[in-house]
Amino acid sequence: MCRDRRIYGPSRKELERVVRSQRQDYLDTWLIGTSDRLSSDAVALLEASLADPAQLDRIQQDEG
Repeated sequence: MCRDRRIYGPSRKELERVVRSQRQDYLDTWLIGTSDRLSSDAVALLEASLADPAQLDRIQQDEG
């Protein structure tokens, strides 16, 4: 019936693009929500560890 009316579903590539886009939107929303809940101390520690990866090792050694 759909083919008679020339109605077709999206192609595999179109579906993959939509899924990738929705996944990225979800991750962006989740990451923004997570980062909004971090304390300013946690943000400072994360930023320091990104600027100096050895900093993360020092933080972990200090904690445990």
